[in-house]
Amino acid sequence: MHEFFSGWRRKAGCGLLLVALFFSGAWLRSYRFCDAFAFGSGLQDHVIWVESSFGGIIWRQHQFQGEIPYVAGRMSTLLKDKKTGDSSGHFLRSYTFERRWRAAGFEFGAGTSNDPRLPKDRVTFWVIPHWSLVLPLTLLSAHLILTKPRHGSQAISSSVAE
Repeated sequence: MHEFFSGWRRKAGCGLLLVALFFSGAWLRSYRFCDAFAFGSGLQDHVIWVESSFGGIIWRQHQFQGEIPYVAGRMSTLLKDKKTGDSSGHFLRSYTFERRWRAAGFEFGAGTSNDPRLPKDRVTFWVIPHWSLVLPLTLLSAHLILTKPRHGSQAISSSVAE
């Protein structure tokens, strides 16, 4: 068993497999829960959110006009409605988008808020589906774990000796 993990490839493959399992768990969790983290971007009127929900990782930047609600450093988990699957806190419901692009789970957009209860702000967002992280990580880890390590330096030294 010790020989199996003697090279860097299989160790790296197992590490990547653990990362793929983490993203797989986040992928499954995102259909039931919405996990979000907000922080300031260094600019006075900007707040950045990183969110895992609806099968993807969402990065969004809000530029507020007026008073900024305090959100920096907040971590929230919102339970989704069992019947509809919607989260009442999902940000797409309260925005009008000037541009929006969607393809294979990837999404990009920019718009302004239209809910009078919310502070007026402008949002830019990117959505990266979890499958686009899980699939390549799994394939790469399988390649690293299952391929036999090459012993290039030994093959060169034995051919020189002959």
